[in-house]
Parts: sequence; structure tokens; C-alpha cells
Amino acid sequence: MLRALALCLLTALPAAAQDFRGLRPGMHASALGPIGEASTVDYVNGLTRSSYPLPYAQGLVVVYDDAGVIQRLSSASLPFGSGAPETGGLQINEMTLGEVMDRLGRDAPDLDTPGLVAPHTFDGRVTLVFDHASDPDLLVILSFDLPVRGSLSDPQPDVPPIPEDALLTSAILSLRAHFEGLGLDLTYLGGRRNAPIPFPLTIDEAFPSLIP
Repeated sequence: MLRALALCLLTALPAAAQDFRGLRPGMHASALGPIGEASTVDYVNGLTRSSYPLPYAQGLVVVYDDAGVIQRLSSASLPFGSGAPETGGLQINEMTLGEVMDRLGRDAPDLDTPGLVAPHTFDGRVTLVFDHASDPDLLVILSFDLPVRGSLSDPQPDVPPIPEDALLTSAILSLRAHFEGLGLDLTYLGGRRNAPIPFPLTIDEAFPSLIP
């Protein structure tokens, strides 16, 4: 069941993650009060997964444990939604890998950095896993859908580099222990990271508020 939840968490968000409403993993779930009632609530293996509707056809998915500690956040937009305004941050379902790396700026790591790129063996996507620059317990995870012409679903040493036109499809903030405990067995291109790979922007820069 836990692996099924992990797959759901990484693949079930079809659209734009841009705004985390000021929430961060590690906060208590009581901080969710200002964003209103959850539209759906699921319970799996001691974790609660709640979805919250937001303006601009956006939705926030929050996963927290039995103690009420937020483990994971994913912001998404509903299919066929009205679309969120340009904020200067990362635009999900709008930006390619190349555009994302340009937006991350000159401090973005090279894609051949060991331990950054993880192809998914279970769905053909590819993920960039960053360390938060100032919080060693927090990960920033960007997931991309590959162009239909190819796949990185088999993470072998001869897998080609992630194509620059892969489409950004989700962004996740996760406690490191939660992510590593999902049992995904991700195989990183180039091997495990030799040192932290800091996300080069602040969370607010990368995912500005869509709502005043």
C-alpha cells in the first residue's frame, strides 16, 4: 500500500504546481486552516492526503502523518482549468526542461551532476531532486514528462541525457525522510550525489503566490 501511495503522489498531479500557500513540510497541519475545507481526504498507512481547491483552477495536495506533521506538498491545477497568470516563477505544463533551467539561472547545476536526475522505472518520467539550500531536511522535486519520441524508463548507464523539451508536469516539496521512505528505489544518472545539490532559487521565487 505504501508503494501505491508513493506512485500516486508522484504521478497523480496532472497540471500546474506553482503556489504552496506559504506552507512548508515540517509545519503542523493546523496551519491548513486558512485555506479552507479539503475537497477530498484519503487515509493510507498512517498518512492523510488532503486536497484543497484554490482560485485559478488550482489545487493544493497536502500529505501529513498521524502526529499532524506535514510531510509533503504538491500544488496542481485542474485539467482544463482557466490557467494561472504568469508570475515569473516556474510554470507547470507550460515550461520545458530547457526553459526551467534558464529560469533557475546561472547557479543551476549541470544536468550531468551525479545524483540530480532520476528516471522513473514505473512511469517513464524523469525527476530532478534538489536539496533545499538552507534546510537539510527538505527536498525540492521537479518532475518532467518525456517527449513521445523516447523514454528514460530504463535507468541504465547508457541512457541518453534528459531532453531539453521534456515538459515540467509537477513540483513537490517533501521532507527528506518521507521521500526516502517511500521505497521508490530511484536510480540516479551518474550515481548518487557526492554532495548536496542546492535548489538555486528560494521557494517563493520559484513558486510565487498566485493569490493575493
